[in-house]
Amino acid sequence: MSLLDDLIKSLETNDLTEQVKGICQKIHDEEIKQCKHPNKLPKGPNTFLSVEVPGIRKNQVSYLSLEREAEEIYLTVLWSIQTKFYEGEETNLLKIKTWEINENKAEKILTQFAKKVKLLRGE
Repeated sequence: MSLLDDLIKSLETNDLTEQVKGICQKIHDEEIKQCKHPNKLPKGPNTFLSVEVPGIRKNQVSYLSLEREAEEIYLTVLWSIQTKFYEGEETNLLKIKTWEINENKAEKILTQFAKKVKLLRGE
């Protein structure tokens, strides 16, 4: 049994959105400790999880987020910002790439997200 299965069983709901939110919160609590720039993490009502990944170019800071577009439609979004503009509070992140996750189970959604994180981290 995988770690994701254990996390899903520990949640007290069968609602897909609540399962994804619950697991994302647990992952966020661990990932925030490793984040070098937590103040720029993408946030929003439909952004469930954001993690820092190496920039596409060496002069960038990038983030990968798991977002909900509709009730059961999830996206993985790559955001980036130039390091020379990073300190400015008014500077926004630039959306670089979006991948749709065509899954309908929390475990599969998070597995697809984890695959993108590993790919972008070079693991």
